[in-house]
Amino acid sequence: MASNYLPPEFDELKKHLMEKPDFLAKKEVKSKWDGLQNCVATKSGNISDAFGKLENEIANNFRITREQLVKRKTYNNLKTSIIAASQAIKNRKHHQGLEAKGKQVTKVQVTKQTNQPLPQKGDDSASIALTRVCQLIEWLLGVLNGRADAKPPDIQKDQQLNEMDTMAYVDAETQIFEVRKKFKELTDNTERNTTVAAGASSTQPETVTTELENRSKQRKIEHERQTQDHDPTHQNERKHYEAIIQDLMGKYDQHVMKLEDKIQTLNQELHSVKEEKEGLLTRMSKMAGDKLTHNNPAITDLSDPNRPQKLAEKYGELYDNEWTDAIDKMNPKKVEKQERVCIDVLLEMLQFCYRECETIADKNLTHLEMICCSFQTHNTQQGKLPEGSEAIKRNLLDAQHGASIFSRRIAVDNVKASLSKHTPLKDKVKQIPLYTEKCIEICWSMVTHNPRLFLLWPDVSKKKQIRFDMFQAYTRSGDTVEYVVWPALLLYQDGPLLRKGTVQPVAR
Repeated sequence: MASNYLPPEFDELKKHLMEKPDFLAKKEVKSKWDGLQNCVATKSGNISDAFGKLENEIANNFRITREQLVKRKTYNNLKTSIIAASQAIKNRKHHQGLEAKGKQVTKVQVTKQTNQPLPQKGDDSASIALTRVCQLIEWLLGVLNGRADAKPPDIQKDQQLNEMDTMAYVDAETQIFEVRKKFKELTDNTERNTTVAAGASSTQPETVTTELENRSKQRKIEHERQTQDHDPTHQNERKHYEAIIQDLMGKYDQHVMKLEDKIQTLNQELHSVKEEKEGLLTRMSKMAGDKLTHNNPAITDLSDPNRPQKLAEKYGELYDNEWTDAIDKMNPKKVEKQERVCIDVLLEMLQFCYRECETIADKNLTHLEMICCSFQTHNTQQGKLPEGSEAIKRNLLDAQHGASIFSRRIAVDNVKASLSKHTPLKDKVKQIPLYTEKCIEICWSMVTHNPRLFLLWPDVSKKKQIRFDMFQAYTRSGDTVEYVVWPALLLYQDGPLLRKGTVQPVAR
């Protein structure tokens, strides 16, 4: 394998880096690339460090961080493949060197053992090697059987083995000598254990004497215990003490039962006190919250999914998504004059939905007030709350807002029914159903909020100046309003801005 070999992934990486933007167009980056190429080709140096230098240089010269470059799937895959291929080539060369060195060392070792040059190939070396191994096994058997005249065979006689058979014979010889060594160790351990056992036998009589004395003491203790059990005086004393113990145990059980009853009573009282405390805290928190939010719409409940900030986000998404899709559906050819007609239709539908939702919400609130009045015992005007009942009305508004999620479906159906009777818009309901339904849902959430969210329409009757704090330009730049594209959203009438509207300026 040539020393200047480059993996095929290297060319792919170069093409990838020369795409827009062309990173290699910079001299500093090209210099680091040449260093990486030299490192991969010569297999010298740390390739990962070379990649790191290249990535840092790209980050310094272009508007991209090193982390963003590494996260590119194509770049990361090519980088990993190049590093893996280079490491595999290094490992292969290393193994080849070790294998060659191992063969050379093996030849030297065999030559030193036999003091003869290695046999030439072509001889009947396998039979000779097998004969030698058999001679070694016979010698080992003689050693195991205790033959004193057993001697290892002379390995200098036959020098007709080739390299492979010589290595096989050397391995067999090593294993047989290892068996002889273990056999000798076992023999030595057996003799040592015999000597220890002979020394321990001399102390055996003393151990037996000690065991006899212990047994005698145990029999004496058992006899004394049996004598005490048959003694009448001892029996009476034992019964007396047993009666005392039983009496104490009975008193102890009664005391424990009294304490358990007391603990149970205290736990019940503690539980009732905790419930009363939690109820008072809840009421106090509710009162404090009502006082804080009363006539203060800037403070909202963060757990409310229809709080003003969330409604402003949904209102903006309606304009960015459903409004844009509706324009594309009604004006697929992108005709400019037709686009103005489509914008007017969508605005009219939004305004109609808002007014219808207001009407339905007012009717529902009036119905709730009539129900509350029906429970009044003193003379009041039918259908109206008595004076000083602002708190009751505020609670009714809160109830209407809380139930708006559940009543939304009914409101959508009612407004759709009204749209189908409105001649200018009844055909558009089926053409843009998603925009229609989203308009009704958001308008219903707006009018059931306390206070109601307000749609601000700019005055276009006298070509007034654009209020850029409330509106943004549509497709042209200018200072005077030509027509409205999308109304602004306020927290309440004359209140703070929640979402800017959009107007089309008069062309300059």
